Amino acid sequence: MMDAPEIPDAEYDRLMRELRELEAQRPDLITPDSPTQRVGAAPARRR
Repeated sequence: MMDAPEIPDAEYDRLMRELRELEAQRPDLITPDSPTQRVGAAPARRR
């Protein structure tokens, strides 16, 4: 369901900014599965 986000875009952006700031202040808290470490989504599967 790509058109039914769980939270508004503005809230997502705010949370990502907050996470980036936290990780900038505390690099030891960065984990490989952090959303800030992902380049993008996986390629779409062809039907």
